Amino acid sequence: MIYRRVLEIDPRNADATHLLGLVAHACGRPDAAAELLGRSLAIRPHAASVYSVLGVVLQSLGRHDDAAAACRQAIKLDPDHVGARNNLGAILRTQGDLDEAIGWFETALKRDPNHADTVNNLALAYKDAGLIDEAIRTARRGAELSPISARAHSNVLLMLHYQSGYDPDAVFREHLDWGTRLTDELGTATDRQRAPQASHPSNRDPNRQLRVGFVSPDFWAHPVAYFIEPLLAARDPTQIKTFCYADAVKADAITQRLHGFADEWRSVAGLADKQLDQTIRADQIDILVDLSGHTGQNRLSLFARKPAPIQVTYLGYCDTTGLPAMDYLLTDEIADPPGEASRYTEKLIRLPGGFSCFAPPPAASSPDFAGDPDGPVTFGAMPVLAKLNHDVIDSWARILRAAGPGARLLLYRNTLRGQVRQRFIREFVSRGIDTGRLDFRCDIDPSTLDPALAGRWHLPLYRQIDIALDTFPWSGHTSACEALWMGAPVVSLRGNTHVGRMVASVLNQIDRYDLMAETREEYTDKAVELSRHASELRAGRSALRDSMRQSRLCDSNRFAREFASALRRMWGDWCASEK
Repeated sequence: MIYRRVLEIDPRNADATHLLGLVAHACGRPDAAAELLGRSLAIRPHAASVYSVLGVVLQSLGRHDDAAAACRQAIKLDPDHVGARNNLGAILRTQGDLDEAIGWFETALKRDPNHADTVNNLALAYKDAGLIDEAIRTARRGAELSPISARAHSNVLLMLHYQSGYDPDAVFREHLDWGTRLTDELGTATDRQRAPQASHPSNRDPNRQLRVGFVSPDFWAHPVAYFIEPLLAARDPTQIKTFCYADAVKADAITQRLHGFADEWRSVAGLADKQLDQTIRADQIDILVDLSGHTGQNRLSLFARKPAPIQVTYLGYCDTTGLPAMDYLLTDEIADPPGEASRYTEKLIRLPGGFSCFAPPPAASSPDFAGDPDGPVTFGAMPVLAKLNHDVIDSWARILRAAGPGARLLLYRNTLRGQVRQRFIREFVSRGIDTGRLDFRCDIDPSTLDPALAGRWHLPLYRQIDIALDTFPWSGHTSACEALWMGAPVVSLRGNTHVGRMVASVLNQIDRYDLMAETREEYTDKAVELSRHASELRAGRSALRDSMRQSRLCDSNRFAREFASALRRMWGDWCASEK
């Protein structure tokens, strides 16, 4: 590489060292990038741009304080450095400090109103703060500034699902528009779809072992990993050979565990779509599974290239991708009942026992109630704040009023601090709820952290909650599973699309559909009625965990068989086609 040749001649060339660090960062080698950028700064200590990039690299290594300090130094050296302000805001956002993050984004945009990355990051920060209308408006502006950025447009599609009373037909049309636009931009994608035999596996034996690839940036302590682990662990290796394409720099104990379950592991962070396309084709993947949909860091632009003959979207998203090259979407009869008008570009395959399988953490504290056994009832939730729309807050306030003056609400989120926290307190106070009944938390006592929980530090907080309240229209799939595992029943409102029926699927799998409401009035009534039996709920928490453990939801062998059967069905149809 030319930069290395320059350094052989001039070892103290700051520019070559800096640029080599950028290459290492782009290739997913953050340790090397940090070392090279540090060397560049030792040679040229006043380079604001280098400090700014170093902040991003250190953040990817989990060195949050050092990352923020590097960006602050860049701003100190160059107060007008928009990129450094944007990077600092992004670092603070991941730490949950939304007040300061939003402040840095807004000051950056005063200097450059059309800085697309900052506009998109501001939209995400508004979303995290629960300001969903502002988030959608800002995300649309970001998409306008980044017309060829598939991810910028994905942000808009994702955020639309948080709105109260969103129009499913309108949202579907936006997904269609996105898919058509991306396919047109790639140009050759449709040609590849018409002639898959040119580059796809030619062995059409319907009974052979399938080569199945999973693409995700979330093979770490993330909800996607919690649900994909039981599948990888329980699959029949004689039927399926698994390839995991890990598209993230961060790695942890869960990453290592998943690595051990996969037959082949590819670390693909930093690879361009074209390179990853070639890697997947070289691996001769039969079925490629997208685990992101329109969530952050997705690779739908890769799937538009059709690197595998069969492509499936599953688990990570709550809706269609809108992508013509995506063939199937895996779901079940509760989340997507047969006979409804389809708002999917994919063909639906319904798994008979439920679309997901929950893997409880290897270690978890007892589900027994940790509060006063004779104390007032405590409702609770731990949702992303974007799910706390006005309708949800209205219903929760109504529940608190109906349950009596002693009823409390415990909310936890690491972003529930500062002005964000005060705004949500005002929302409840304006609905007649005294602040003394609101227990809003953003931190967890470090002395209570169980190393075995690895990213699920919040689980013991459920021991202080009698009844978990689900959100709507976006239901809390992971949160519901965690609450139930910790012994707290979950009251949910069934929606009219997949996004609002994920918890319905969970409750169906554990035979507790009695907790599902069809109307907001019934949702309130069920929660209030449960609150009148707090002592019985507290005594039955271990029994709830036991019934969940024995249910279809936690039966990984059952799920792996049904998943493999669905893939085999897809493969058989493909083998029989175009012969």
